[in-house]
Amino acid sequence: MTIQKIKMSYDLTQQHNEALYDTQPVKIEDLQELGQAMLDAFTNTIDYKGESLEDLIDELGSVIDGEFGPFINEASFAIKEEDMVIGTIMINMYKGEPLVSEIFTRKAYTGRGIAA
Repeated sequence: MTIQKIKMSYDLTQQHNEALYDTQPVKIEDLQELGQAMLDAFTNTIDYKGESLEDLIDELGSVIDGEFGPFINEASFAIKEEDMVIGTIMINMYKGEPLVSEIFTRKAYTGRGIAA
């Protein structure tokens, strides 16, 4: 399998759109719920390596703590429906460039443009 990196740019200005879902900045207090959504998204996929919920919570915490570069809170969101995390994007700076460190959508919500 070939891994390809795609260069991206970012604009931290406020954007307005007709939101179908509630978007909230990622918070350290949401780690349990974020971990549950990530486990749902990755279980039984090619990206799943048998991680436990605790493993994923630790991974998400390290992203927020800046282990992969400074965490860009203004560009990192939890997408919610009825107070449940259904998708997430987390962005860090890595070697002076933005990096999508995490992006996932719960299985029941795939194909709805959430990660788009």
